[in-house]
Amino acid sequence: MAKAKAKVKAKVKVKVKAKAKEKVMAEKMDLAAVEEAVSRDLPGWTVHGGGAGGDSGTGHASGAGGDGREAISRQVRLRNFREAFAFMTEVALLAEAADHHPELRNVWREVEVVLTTHSAGGVTEADLRLARKIEKVVWKYFLGVMDKLLDEKRRHEWSPDSAKSIPHESGIYAIFLADDEGLPADLKECVKKRVRNDGLLYVGISGDLEERLNEHFTSKTSGFSTLRRSVGALLKDHLGLKAVSRDPNKKESNRFCFDTDDGSEGRLNGWMQKWLRFSCYPVEGINDRQKAKVIRYLAPPLNRKKGNPSPCILLESEIKECQNEAKRNRLAVTHQGVV
Repeated sequence: MAKAKAKVKAKVKVKVKAKAKEKVMAEKMDLAAVEEAVSRDLPGWTVHGGGAGGDSGTGHASGAGGDGREAISRQVRLRNFREAFAFMTEVALLAEAADHHPELRNVWREVEVVLTTHSAGGVTEADLRLARKIEKVVWKYFLGVMDKLLDEKRRHEWSPDSAKSIPHESGIYAIFLADDEGLPADLKECVKKRVRNDGLLYVGISGDLEERLNEHFTSKTSGFSTLRRSVGALLKDHLGLKAVSRDPNKKESNRFCFDTDDGSEGRLNGWMQKWLRFSCYPVEGINDRQKAKVIRYLAPPLNRKKGNPSPCILLESEIKECQNEAKRNRLAVTHQGVV
C-alpha cells in the first residue's frame, strides 16, 4: 500500500512539474506567426495588436482590440441566452482542463472569447491550442443550426411577403426543390439519384441574407450567382435560355463564364419562384471552411467548386455547354464590332 501511494505521489509531482515547466516555457509568438496560424487553422478568429489600440486582423473585439494588447478573439452568436450560457460553460471546462483561462464576455445570445497569455505579454501556443478546442465547440453548436435550416416548417415559397421576412443579417441559407414536376423529363431521373429526399439543392452563406436571396430569386443577371447559373444551365433548353458572356470587356475569366440575356432572366425568375423553396437562419461567424464542411456533410447537388464537380453529373456537361455558347456569342459580338 505504501509503495502504491508513493508511486501516485511521484506521478502527481511529475505532472505538476511538467505543467510548471510548460508555463515557464510559454513564449510570446511573433504577431506575423500568430496571423499565419489563425488564417490557416482558425477562420472566424481575429488577431489583435500591432499598434496602440489597433487590430492586425479584421473585425473588432471590445476588450483586446481596444487597449493595444496582443490577443486573439472570437465572436459567437448563439440562438438564445440559455445556449450562450451553455457554450460558455463548455469553454470554461476546456479552460480548466488546459489550466489556461480566456476572457469571456456575454450580452444576451452573443459571446466574445479573448485569449492571451498575460505572463508572456501576448499570444502563445497555449492560446492557439485552446482556440482550436473552442472552435470544435463552436462547430457543434453550428450543426444545431443545420437542424433548423432543414426543418420543413421553415421553408418558404418566394413572394413579396416572404421576402419581407428575411432578416437583414449574416447567416446561412438553403434552397430546396418543391416538386420535380417542374423539371424536364431527362432531369427527373438525375434528381431521383442525386437529390436528397428533402429536396435540398444548394447551401450558401452571406453577410446579408435578404440581399443575397433577392439576388437569387429576382435578379436581372445570373452572372454572379452560382445557384442561378446552375439552374439556368440545367433548364437552358426547357426554358429557352440564351447563354451570353458575363462581361465581354473586362477580365479574361469573365469571358468564359455565362449569363443569360434579358428575356431569359425573367423566365428563369418565374421558374425559380414557382418550383424552389428557401429557408435561412441568421448566425454570425460562419466562414468558408465551415461552409465547406456543411457541403460535405449535406452533399447538395448544385454546390460546385473548382476541381470538385457537383454530385449532379449532368450539371457539369450543361455548364460546359453554356460556357461554350457564351464564348461563341462573345466572339460574334467582337467580330461585328471589328467589322
